[in-house]
Amino acid sequence: MNFSGSLTGMLKASNRELPMTAMSIIRMLAQSVDFYPVIRPTIPLLIPLLNNENGEIQPTALSTLIELVKHEELQAAFRSNIPQAIQLLSTSSFGGPTTVSTFLCDLITNRKPFDTFMRFLTLYYL
Repeated sequence: MNFSGSLTGMLKASNRELPMTAMSIIRMLAQSVDFYPVIRPTIPLLIPLLNNENGEIQPTALSTLIELVKHEELQAAFRSNIPQAIQLLSTSSFGGPTTVSTFLCDLITNRKPFDTFMRFLTLYYL
């Protein structure tokens, strides 16, 4: 198993400590462009980790996503996961139909779903 596969396995683990450790490692790796190929496959797994089993936001997952999104080379991996992000918004503790419809309207009028999603996360969670 390669390093990216190991991180992916840690993010999928059912115990709480392994995903948190993986996110710490990912944040450290993001400091060097040499590790971007290792990080890219883990990004789709970070979005579901934003919510815990109670529908509450996980600060570690959010800070990891915000750290990664600062790097233009990694942004494409987020863009392909916008539908997953919309699903997250509809099921989270603050979410629901009104939140999702507002978010979708913003997506349509802005035509920049990635920027809209990140602005949304920043406004609601920071």
